[in-house]
Amino acid sequence: MQKRHGGGPWSPRWRGRLLGTIPVLLLGARFAAAAEVGSTPAAPRRANLTLLGQNPAGGGVREVIAELLAREGFAVSWSERDSFRPQDFLDRKGEEELAAMDVWIDLSSPSEAHLYFRDSQANRFFIRSLPLGQGIDEIAKEEIGHIVASAVLSLSQGSGQALTRSEARVALRAQAAQDSAPSVPPVAPRRLRLEIVVSGAAQALAREIPVVGLLAISGAVTRGPRWGRAGGRFGAWLDLGYQIPASYQGSAVGVALQSMSLRAGGHWEIERRRLLLFRLGLGGGFDRVDFQPRGDAKMVDLAPGGAFFVPAVCFWGGIDIRLSEHFAVATRAFADIALMDVHYDVRNRSGASTRVLAPFAIRPGASLGMAFVF
Repeated sequence: MQKRHGGGPWSPRWRGRLLGTIPVLLLGARFAAAAEVGSTPAAPRRANLTLLGQNPAGGGVREVIAELLAREGFAVSWSERDSFRPQDFLDRKGEEELAAMDVWIDLSSPSEAHLYFRDSQANRFFIRSLPLGQGIDEIAKEEIGHIVASAVLSLSQGSGQALTRSEARVALRAQAAQDSAPSVPPVAPRRLRLEIVVSGAAQALAREIPVVGLLAISGAVTRGPRWGRAGGRFGAWLDLGYQIPASYQGSAVGVALQSMSLRAGGHWEIERRRLLLFRLGLGGGFDRVDFQPRGDAKMVDLAPGGAFFVPAVCFWGGIDIRLSEHFAVATRAFADIALMDVHYDVRNRSGASTRVLAPFAIRPGASLGMAFVF
């Protein structure tokens, strides 16, 4: 009779079961550890920013930077100092400061902003400068904010062409030497902005001739630079136009018309983001209208042609779309208001007259042109 071994704890069958449970236990422990790590929220990235100089626009710069860094998930803390100290920028951090980026924003100069960046390990540095041609206006605030946000994000990700500590020290010495050099007298800002526009237009004329074509050349003079001034400003304008000949023919008689126009006045404009220029204008002038009656000489006696002047006032609004420093697309919507009643009649031999054509008292139109900016 063969002896059989029972199912004791050290039997082969139990050892197989025990070894089979070990991977399951290890796998469960791994998932538990992963769940514990995943449940711990990641610490927010931090940025310490120091505002240098007593510039009244510093508050607006802070608002823009804080908003942009908050979008990238940075917790921001602010401090203020009167001036920049290179040793603070180059010195290594203490252990308690290693988690934060450091930024110094120097607004003490009215003509240039200096920006200094150091990563959380104090091993990588950025140095940036931004000319302030118009001071710290809304455009400059946005530019400073985007430079700061981009640099902080690059340092946090370890990207970008950063300076080493020795390279940053050399760059600071060069900047200090440049700042201490005798300054060149500033160039006086441009006082006048000249714009010449060549355009084509369509304008309402009369019920009998609904639309006529116009060609025009105009000039405008505005106080200020070509581009880059955010506030509103006033200017003056002059426009010379030519109406392409148009005609109307009734049952027995008609008329052919063409005219030259001269307008002048003032305008107000405001620029947005160095790209769009919005304008409103008001002025007056006159039209010199040439007319020539037409008809069948066998049926009517045609009066001789002639010319006359029509005084008018006008108003308009427009948008210039900047293409480059010296070129822009000019769009206009305008209206002329005649200051006298103009109409063209036919009169029979008994003295009775019949109206052939009567231009509108208010004549709206629209134009599109190319602007040359000087």
